[in-house]
Amino acid sequence: MIEKLSSSWTFYYKVVFPIVWISGFGIGTLLLWLGKFDQPETAPAEMKWLFLFGWLVGSGFILRLALRLKTVTLNGDTLIIKNYSQVDKVPLSSINGISETRLMNPKMIKLNLYPPCVFGEKVVFIPKLKFHNPFGQHPIVKQLKELTNQQ
Repeated sequence: MIEKLSSSWTFYYKVVFPIVWISGFGIGTLLLWLGKFDQPETAPAEMKWLFLFGWLVGSGFILRLALRLKTVTLNGDTLIIKNYSQVDKVPLSSINGISETRLMNPKMIKLNLYPPCVFGEKVVFIPKLKFHNPFGQHPIVKQLKELTNQQ
């Protein structure tokens, strides 16, 4: 039985959101530096540098989160991991650690793999939305821990 574990929003968070945020904030920062926001007066130099710093740090943070997102599907005792251009099949026995983010939106699940797959030792994905206690464990984490006999 094939079960998709990843959210259908993965493409949005991996591709659409980074392009929109980085280009939008970058264009705004560029316009600020070019003096296009001069009402009622020109922006102070400190504000220009603050926006430039915010754009660089924010872009790095978003890219770091977005580029490592994968699509994960469970097929029996095998995980099918996709990165839009590459596919790898990993047995559940290769999972030696499962963790999830807390108090972050969207929630992300990280799988530690040994031996590593095509994508490395760590695979990160956004799980399907399932209603659960926001302070408790995500149902997909519970499911994977049960399948791999981890506590």
